[in-house]
Amino acid sequence: MEKVKSKTELLCYNTLLTFLKIAMVEIFYSSINSLKDHEIIHYLQVLPSEMRKEILRNKLIEARKAKLIGRLMLLHQLNCSKSGYSLEDWELDKAKKPFIKNWNNFNISHSGEFVVLCISTHMVGIDIEQIKDLEDFFTLSAFFTLDEKRFVANSSQPAYAFYEIWVKKEAYLKAVGIGLSIKLDSFSCLGQMISFNNLNFSFTQLFIHPGYICFLCCDIPVPMVTLKQFHINDLVFT
Repeated sequence: MEKVKSKTELLCYNTLLTFLKIAMVEIFYSSINSLKDHEIIHYLQVLPSEMRKEILRNKLIEARKAKLIGRLMLLHQLNCSKSGYSLEDWELDKAKKPFIKNWNNFNISHSGEFVVLCISTHMVGIDIEQIKDLEDFFTLSAFFTLDEKRFVANSSQPAYAFYEIWVKKEAYLKAVGIGLSIKLDSFSCLGQMISFNNLNFSFTQLFIHPGYICFLCCDIPVPMVTLKQFHINDLVFT
C-alpha cells in the first residue's frame, strides 16, 4: 500500500511543478576511477539480470565501469526518492531511450573518465564528450548545417567549437526522444534555444572537467539546475 501512496504523491508533485512551469533538473556526475576493478562484480549483483548481461557484453573494462556507474547513480536516486520504483522498472521506448513509467524523466551519458545523469519532471537530454585532438574537424562537420560549419571553421578553437555543436545536437536528440531518425544537418544548435513540435528547448552548459564539454537540453527556457558529484560509497540500498 505504501508503494501506491508514494507513487500518487510523486505524480501530484510532478503535476504541480509542471503547472508552475518550474523545471528542476538534478544532475549527477562521477568518475569511473572511483570504481575499482575488483568492485565491478560486487556492484553488478545489485542490478537486474538483463542489465548485468548487457554491461558484461562490453569487452573494455572502462566501458563496463561507465555503464555500471550510470545505473548505480540512477539506482541511488530511485532508492532516495522512496517511490517504490527500482531498476526492474527500466524500459526502452521505440527510439531505444530508457524510461521508468510514471517516474521522472532521466538520461545518462558517458565519455572518457566521466559519467553524467540528469533527472527531471520535464523532457531532458544530456551529453558529455571528452575533447580530443582530431585531425580534421571540418570533414567531421559534414553533418552540420552551413552556419555550424562556418562556426567551426572561423573559431580560434575549432576542436572546442566542433564538440560544442556535436554535444548540443546529441543532448537535443535525447531530450526529444527521436534518436538519429532525422539528419543532423536538418537543425541548428548554434543558439541557446531550439524548437521541436511547437515546444521550445534550451541548452545549459555544465562544467564537469576542463577536458570535457557537457550540455543539458530541457523543454524550459531557464531550468533550475543542481550539479552534484556522486561517490560510489554514497549508494543507498533498500
